[in-house]
Order: sequence, then structure tokens, then C-alpha cells
Amino acid sequence: MRAVSRPGRAGCVRHWKGYHVKAVMAGQPIPLHQKAKSWIETYKHHRRAATGHVGNDISYHLELIGHLNRYVGVNVSSARILDLGCGQKAVQTALFHADGATVSGIDAEIATFSFGPRTFLRALASHGPERAFKSLARHILFDGAYTRDLFEKYGKPASYDGIDVRVMDATAMAFDDATFDLVSSKAVLEHINDVPAALREVNRVLKPGGIAIINAHLFSSLSGGHCLAWADPDRSPPQNVAPWDHLRENRHPPGVYLNRMKLPEYRAAFDAALCVVDEAVVLEGERHLLKDIEIELAAKGYTREDLLTREVRFIARKRQ
Repeated sequence: MRAVSRPGRAGCVRHWKGYHVKAVMAGQPIPLHQKAKSWIETYKHHRRAATGHVGNDISYHLELIGHLNRYVGVNVSSARILDLGCGQKAVQTALFHADGATVSGIDAEIATFSFGPRTFLRALASHGPERAFKSLARHILFDGAYTRDLFEKYGKPASYDGIDVRVMDATAMAFDDATFDLVSSKAVLEHINDVPAALREVNRVLKPGGIAIINAHLFSSLSGGHCLAWADPDRSPPQNVAPWDHLRENRHPPGVYLNRMKLPEYRAAFDAALCVVDEAVVLEGERHLLKDIEIELAAKGYTREDLLTREVRFIARKRQ
């Protein structure tokens, strides 16, 4: 994977100091044997990631702090921060809390970093038995080791004690206008069914002078179908799943809602709601894009940029 930067938009000053998630199956109901394969792949993925992602998560967190200092000029310990789509482990929320920030994490799913009987019953009622038991299994088998390693390596006293995590719709946030110095979100936007509405809310809750740092994982990319076998295509490509299967025969349909937005659609949505000052993309999968695949998918309306862009990151200011 490699990153490529793009300039800010016309009409926005570029500064050089440097969700409503639907937990539904995409398409047709998934047969039991495919679900079993998915569970196995999920187990393998979480086993690899139990501690392997800690370094990446800390590096990403430090990047966010650097952007906060560069663009807003506010020390993290005095910042008001929103972690949009914080996830069940609320990793960035916990790290910002350790930094002394006033941070809120929101997600459509119930946080499971503390998975007692009450949390399990809430998850069962909200997401159904399959999701609830998968979350419980992941919490027991993997999450404890991950968070212990994360907190030990971060270098500051960190814990989940007293953190503010809420179940909330990203398209209708329960926060006052101009609340946050920083709104951050990573690999969440692709799960939101009304991205323009969510971005309008981000603009509303940002303080004047605040910054939004938002990454989206693009559906049309090689890993964008959320098939875990293709999670890291440039390092460990699978032998049993065709490249871009989700755009072709779709034999391994995603088990989560994906909005299928393309990069130009994200750019248009950000430009309409916020003032973009920086954009960067991460590319992947070029060696897997054989000519016959490119021709096949071009006939379906996918450009080379669509197919090779894994991720886009926007840094944006409040549009007055």
C-alpha cells in the first residue's frame, strides 16, 4: 500500500503547519456454509490482530494529535474531541481520555470493552443473537490481550474507567452546535447510509477553527468488500477468493451494510458539507488488477482509480 496526497479544494485555505450503521446482510441471505467460512476467517483475523494492530493504532493516534496541534493549535489535554464510530473497543476514545482530553465516543453498536451480563443482554436485544455471541467470543478470546498490550505500550496511564461512550446516530447527533475541536473517524463512513447527512452533522458540531479528520474505506477497492481473506492484499493474498469478488460474482458477500459510494461521490459530499484542506489516498492491489479484470469491471462503470484506491482521508474545516 502507498499513500498519495492531493491539494485542498478551491475556495478553501490549505494550512501547511505540515452514523447510522445498518447491521444487515448485503444482498441475499447468506447460506450457512458461507457463514461458517466467514466465522473461521473472522477468528483467524482477530487472532492475527489481537496484538498485531496495537502499533498501528498508537501511530494513528499520534498522527491525530499532530494534526490537532497543526491545524487547531490546541493541546490535546485541553481539547474537546468526538470519536465518531468509536467501535466496540473504543480504542481512540480511551487513548484520548488517557491524554486528558474531554472526549466522547459514539457508535451505532453497544461498546463491549466491559462485557458483563447487562452489556450482553443489551447487545442481544439490539443486534440479535449471532452478533451478540460473536462479540462475546471476541471479547473473551482476543480483546483483553489487545487492550492490555495497547495500554502498556501507550506510555500513559490508560483505562476505560470514566470514558464517555454512547450509542448514537451519526446523522442526528445529540450534541450542541460548535462543541468539538476535533472530530475523528476511521473506516466508518462506508457503513453509513446517508453520508451527506452525517457530514452536515460533523460540520454543525465542529467549533469554528476546529478540524475533522475522516478516513473512508472504499467499497470498490480490492479489500473494500470486507472479505477478511483480502484484508491485506499486498502482503497475504488468498488463493481461494477471486480478486474483486464483491464486484464480480460476489460469492463471498459482506456481512455488514456497505453504502458502495465511490471516491468522486465522497469528494462531492465533503465539498458540500465542509471545507476540505487536505486529502490523501492509500493505494493497493495493482499487481492483482489483470487486464481482463480491469476490462470486465470497466464495463460495470469502475475506473482504475476506483479499483486501486483503498482508502481516502479528508482533513476538513467547518464551513461557515
